[in-house]
Amino acid sequence: MGHEQAGRVENDLRVSAYPVREVSYGGEVSFSVAVGENEVASFTEWVATLTAGRATVDLGAEIHVPES
Repeated sequence: MGHEQAGRVENDLRVSAYPVREVSYGGEVSFSVAVGENEVASFTEWVATLTAGRATVDLGAEIHVPES
């Protein structure tokens, strides 16, 4: 996403149920966020609403997190 939205989006992510793993600032800003397999659709919708459709969600590597 563009830098103009990144601060607000990062703040909203940090207080959400989706843990931020990494933030990369370059020409654009990208966030690596941990999202459960069954939450991808709702997360994608949440991001679209939050950014008025200006950000995209790209699925990264699938990782296994053991249940505690």
